[in-house]
Amino acid sequence: MQKASRFIFRDVHMDCDRSRIELKYRIEFPDGRFEDYTDSISAPGTLPDEWNAVPRDLLQSLLASMQYAVGSEYWKMYCPPQIEIEHGVLSPGQAAFWDTLYTRGLGEFFYRNKIDPTGLVKFPSEAKDYLPRACRVPCFSQRPS
Repeated sequence: MQKASRFIFRDVHMDCDRSRIELKYRIEFPDGRFEDYTDSISAPGTLPDEWNAVPRDLLQSLLASMQYAVGSEYWKMYCPPQIEIEHGVLSPGQAAFWDTLYTRGLGEFFYRNKIDPTGLVKFPSEAKDYLPRACRVPCFSQRPS
């Protein structure tokens, strides 16, 4: 298997008028070469108004999740050690979910190809505080008297 250095989730594009979704990926190699891939998904019969009725943040989140799920087919071509997401960030919990999904979901692939998946999949994450200040609750501990 040829060695790749990085797998990139490049872009997700939604064309509501044509009900078409494009998921873009890139695999980079140590010598500077790269391979680009695009998956196109169509939802015939879905009207633009139906897409536009979905809250934009929810739609973007769903499309990103779709890209990560479909991306496993491209990632496993070379199993690059570095994964990058160009269009957003994952929380540590989300990254752990995708690490687990790739590692356990590709179990047969790893077994048949005699690949040890330990530590192989590491989605990037960024620690974020998701609670606004008004929602924070102070925690107090009691000292023994």
